[in-house]
Amino acid sequence: MIVNRDYTNSMNSSITLKSVKKIGMIDPVSGQEKTVSNSSDQITVALPAGGATLYILA
Repeated sequence: MIVNRDYTNSMNSSITLKSVKKIGMIDPVSGQEKTVSNSSDQITVALPAGGATLYILA
């Protein structure tokens, strides 16, 4: 779970993982898992003020 604890400003960043993983996320509208990347060691994050996203690393 990645959370933007700043309730005033949006967050744009990237997170580097220790190793290559399959990355998925939960779609906030449908609640279904969707694939972000089949193999990557980086997650690009863009969250609105106070927003959150649940990522799944496999």
